[in-house]
Amino acid sequence: MDPKTTVGQIHLTHPKDANFTSLYEESFSKHGQNIQLFGVLEITGNAGPLARARRQEYEQFMQTLIAAFKKTYITASRLDLNTFEAALSGINMALGKYAARGRVSWIGKVNAVIAALAQNQLSLSVTGKGHVYLLRRKDLSTLSEGLVEEEPAPVKIFANYSSGKVATGDRLLLTTAELLNYVSQDRLRQFMSEDTVAEACQEIMQTVQDVKNSSFAIFVAGLSAAPEADPVTTTPMSPAAIAGTRARADQNPAMQYAGAFGQSVWRGLLFVGELLTHLVGALLAFVYSFFRRRPKKYLFSAIGAAIIILLFALSWSLWKNFRENRQVETESAFSAIEEKLNQAEAALIIDDQNRIVTLMSEAENMLSSARGGTISEREALERRLQELKNKVNKEIHVENPTVLTQFSNIPTELYRSPNGILAFNRNSQSFSFYDFRTGQTTTVLKNQNTSNLILGEYAGEPFGYAFLTKTGDFQKLAPETDSLTSYEGAVPSITTANQKIQALHVLGAGTNARLYLLNQTTNQILRVRVSGTAFGPAEDWLKSAADFGSTVDIGVDGNIYVLFPNRADRYFNGAKENFSLSLVSPKLENATKMFVSAETANIYILDPEHNRILVFDKNGKLLNQLISDKFRELSDISVDEAAGIIYAAAGAELLQIKL
Repeated sequence: MDPKTTVGQIHLTHPKDANFTSLYEESFSKHGQNIQLFGVLEITGNAGPLARARRQEYEQFMQTLIAAFKKTYITASRLDLNTFEAALSGINMALGKYAARGRVSWIGKVNAVIAALAQNQLSLSVTGKGHVYLLRRKDLSTLSEGLVEEEPAPVKIFANYSSGKVATGDRLLLTTAELLNYVSQDRLRQFMSEDTVAEACQEIMQTVQDVKNSSFAIFVAGLSAAPEADPVTTTPMSPAAIAGTRARADQNPAMQYAGAFGQSVWRGLLFVGELLTHLVGALLAFVYSFFRRRPKKYLFSAIGAAIIILLFALSWSLWKNFRENRQVETESAFSAIEEKLNQAEAALIIDDQNRIVTLMSEAENMLSSARGGTISEREALERRLQELKNKVNKEIHVENPTVLTQFSNIPTELYRSPNGILAFNRNSQSFSFYDFRTGQTTTVLKNQNTSNLILGEYAGEPFGYAFLTKTGDFQKLAPETDSLTSYEGAVPSITTANQKIQALHVLGAGTNARLYLLNQTTNQILRVRVSGTAFGPAEDWLKSAADFGSTVDIGVDGNIYVLFPNRADRYFNGAKENFSLSLVSPKLENATKMFVSAETANIYILDPEHNRILVFDKNGKLLNQLISDKFRELSDISVDEAAGIIYAAAGAELLQIKL
């Protein structure tokens, strides 16, 4: 068995120190192997008025380095020495991109060690004044010697690596050069020879703890004997640009399952065949022996007993083979689920939302259908899946949104103006108005005939709330005066007869306002410009064919976003663009409304089925999921990003949610 690793870390910092230091260590399972990753970093010269900004940049530098390091191991289809070489390439590439964004204050200042321990194989690389020491049988050797290029490329900081076996009883020390300014190699050998890793760390800390102008970042790792371990033959480690031995790679989980299942079936068939051969031979010998001495009247009894024995043996063999097959199937399924979660965690590093959600969904479906396994195995996978969901879903629970008012009607649409919010029920053509100035809510147009109204929007002054009628013109609704009037000189703008106008939204305000309407019947987006004191005729805005049969809403900010129950499309200058919303969990399947405007940086989508408001940036990337028990019967929202407020209609209630 492989040695067990005990890791101790020392990270001592002081405000007077001008250097930035950081440590990283993580252990995880991959292809049945336990992988341990280490990182020790020092960036010199972090003093002066820019120290805080530089520290943030250096922390991002460390995160970039570690993300690239870990991603290689998580996504690797096989684990061998090439994996570490690929990790170095990935790190150098990631740091090159990091520097290309103008973050270059670290160049020429980095002292670092990275290492990977898989089973009993250690791979390491250093840059600058990084050091790795091995203590074996009281002898201290430098593993990092000769790995640093004399003139390294500015962003190709890890050029060479070393790899070799470690053994039970070995001690490793990973550090930057600062430690060697205060502790000699002979003292290090003494400290690392202590009985335990904890004692070795304590000795080092006591030696350097009084140093107030330097930081120390150190790992001490000890390899202890595993239970019933066989003697381990080791080979010395030596530096090389490309060096190492090949390690056997695990097969794909599906191939493992197929191979194991086939072997299990074959073993079962061989067992049954061998059993039948022995039973038939034994039966013939028994019958021959028996009937030499017994009368033939015992013939049927003997044959019956033999048949019973044969059937029992055959049943037992089949049951045992079935149990083995089920065990193989369970192990294969759990291995495949673990691999999905590994891939999802790798996608999380680069924030690939679509891939993460797809892999999580696949893992969840596989876990729900998997049979067998122990309770602890299943709980471990469920816990890991839930932790991943928590990271990916970006849920924000809105505990107590403010209830501003309760409308007399249940609105299907909300229209916000500087003075308040007009609530319109599209089915009953009823109105209520919440006044920001007084905090009062009134019923609007209660005794007037409103059956001619279809949809509206606030178009700025002097137009106010403009409503499209069934006769194709626009009328002005004034909540303060409780009136509905025609615009001066207004003429029909749109042919609405036998047409289904699904949505209406405005871009701009006042004399710069333009109204955009979605006509489901003709699969067209219409634009209506201001003409004098009223609105002019409608123009076809869309320049290509489209299918708007299942659309539910649109949003306008210069682009036009068309919302479907499970997606959104974006159009610019009459043509469809390459745009999609990132996948979310749970899936978006029944979206009902969206809010987009030129004044908002984000897209807001209602999903009443899951009591949530989804927030995307305008590239379609998920930013947040706002969730609340108060989000029952969500019907529409209006967003004032400048004030940091979302107004939402939930049933008859008007909610105010702080962004």
